[in-house]
Amino acid sequence: MIRWIKNKLRSWVLDEPVLLKEATIGSQVAANRIDSTGFNLRVYKASGGTVIETNVYDRQKDRHHTGLYVITDDKDLGDELNKIITMENLRA
Repeated sequence: MIRWIKNKLRSWVLDEPVLLKEATIGSQVAANRIDSTGFNLRVYKASGGTVIETNVYDRQKDRHHTGLYVITDDKDLGDELNKIITMENLRA
């Protein structure tokens, strides 16, 4: 329990991803980490449809890329969100 708290505190202070699993392989220590930041979706209801805002952080260039999509009421929101997520993953 104490080791878990120490790892959480160290990750928070050093702004590192949380260590998920650690295994010793010979003299090396292998760690599984979540290094992907992914992207964020914000959904806004508007008159006549829905506005989707995407935000992706590029760690190498230290920049945020924002995109806006408009989905009209006559289209299926689930199908259109699927297309947006696919397009954002292809850009990464």
